[in-house]
Amino acid sequence: MASESLWEFQNAVAFPCPGAKVAVPARWLPPPKDWVKVNFDGAIFQKEKLAGLGCIIQNDEGLVMAAFTQCIPLPTSVEIVEVLAVRSAIGFARELCLSQVILEGDSDTIIRALSGGGFDSSSFGHIIRDIKLLSSVFQNLSFCHTRRQGNSVAHRHIAEPIEPSVLQCLLYLR
Repeated sequence: MASESLWEFQNAVAFPCPGAKVAVPARWLPPPKDWVKVNFDGAIFQKEKLAGLGCIIQNDEGLVMAAFTQCIPLPTSVEIVEVLAVRSAIGFARELCLSQVILEGDSDTIIRALSGGGFDSSSFGHIIRDIKLLSSVFQNLSFCHTRRQGNSVAHRHIAEPIEPSVLQCLLYLR
């Protein structure tokens, strides 16, 4: 367990975000000019047997452009919840016709799977392949890992369970 934690910590600083000089921010940093940052997260509501998926989209000035949350039946693992959150977030960004996107989340396992590979035979490999197919429409797309503190807005956004199969969406696009 300690060796896994050490490995995760050492790899957490190995995925720099484009335009940022710091390897992994401990707080949210805006994307480069003319880019948007999509912070995604998943949450488990064990008592309700539900999971929450959501994202916040912010522009290079840090202004919220759009957000969504969705509640689904509880999947079999935390990794499945996180990878479903990414797929929902990328689908949302695609529907909004965004072109230069940084997808940022606090699951090192999922970001590594999206950035590199080697997870095709995992329990979520088929969803990773689906995300990569959905990604092809973007002019530029980058996957970045952040610590929990850098993803706190997305996490707070989905912290309360909503009704299953309900999609809550807020748009502030200018």
